[in-house]
Amino acid sequence: MGVNSKANLEGGIAVGVGTESTGLNAIAIGQAAKAEGLSSVALGAGAVATEANTVSLGVVGSERKIVNLAAGVADTDGVNVSQLKQSAADTLTAANQYTDEQADATLVEANTYADTVAGDTLVAANQYTDQQVNQLSGLANAASADLAQFKAEANDRFANVEGRLNRMDDALHAMDRRISRQGAMAGAMAQSLGMPDVGSNYLGAGMGWSEGENAFAASFRRRFTEHFTASVGASRSGDESVVAVGAGITW
Repeated sequence: MGVNSKANLEGGIAVGVGTESTGLNAIAIGQAAKAEGLSSVALGAGAVATEANTVSLGVVGSERKIVNLAAGVADTDGVNVSQLKQSAADTLTAANQYTDEQADATLVEANTYADTVAGDTLVAANQYTDQQVNQLSGLANAASADLAQFKAEANDRFANVEGRLNRMDDALHAMDRRISRQGAMAGAMAQSLGMPDVGSNYLGAGMGWSEGENAFAASFRRRFTEHFTASVGASRSGDESVVAVGAGITW
């Protein structure tokens, strides 16, 4: 349905100008959208779905993000950023709780051990003669050294746990910023696109913002003939960048 649209195989649907459905049961909706894979779906202008049983909302260099997505419930539902953040927070809470429990258990065990050693030392001191006191003092010193070593090992383990938690928090924060940058770059690239007249050039620029991150994009397009165009574009946000080239033929 639409000028130059075509659905080649059984069950295929093509809606929009220049839209192509070349896969079995494939659906393409939107100008120049292409659904090539088996039972694939291409939604939106320029979207391309090449793999079987997939849904594509864009193409490499011109991706789209899904907004207003409800939190998933079933195992096969999509997950939104809010759920991802909550999962990370739950993981951190569980790790902190585990660390606290281990610290309390270690402290109780250390106190029990110290009380036992002190009680045994006192009983032995009352039962033995002055000649045996020096020997008991040596045993007490050995017990104290063991306790000091035990505490040192416990402190090392706590330090390792804290280090791992800090690294996990840093990784989650970096991932969150990168997702926001990718979204900003996609928005900026989309805003820079345009279609010139035959024989004309088009130079466009766009800005994008997402969750505190911003991006700039620029694109150049040349329409050589009525049926052939070529374009190149780039987008950057912080230390993230995207470069894309493309060409189009209509007939």
